[in-house]
Amino acid sequence: MKVSKIEIARFQLQQACKLYLDGGDLVSMLTLAGAAEEILGVELNRSGGVSSLKAIHEAEKAKDPSRTYKDTANEANLVRNSLKHFNDPNEQEVEFLPGDAFVMLSRALDNYGRLSDDFSDPMLEAIYKLQKLAGKHP
Repeated sequence: MKVSKIEIARFQLQQACKLYLDGGDLVSMLTLAGAAEEILGVELNRSGGVSSLKAIHEAEKAKDPSRTYKDTANEANLVRNSLKHFNDPNEQEVEFLPGDAFVMLSRALDNYGRLSDDFSDPMLEAIYKLQKLAGKHP
């Protein structure tokens, strides 16, 4: 079976959206959304676009010129990386807020939208629900 990286990201993002809409587990949702966000972000950056993480960094750098991309990435991806790696033997648990999962899903959807307008129904429903959560829809 041969699958493109972008299609893999689409599958991961679609499943993350379904978990979000079903009120499913936040760990899987954040992990899937984080994997999709990373693949889509790399593709955007390679093709001359601006990923959601790069946009966040540019906003932070405007406030603090000494801010590095690595600083931004480490902070923005802290929970995602903690969920998928076990590098620190002292880190036996990961604590995060539901908002961390929603932000990662938003970043992944944003990256996807910067590459394609072919949103699935679950993706569109998740976008609407996230916007409503953020107070952007009545």
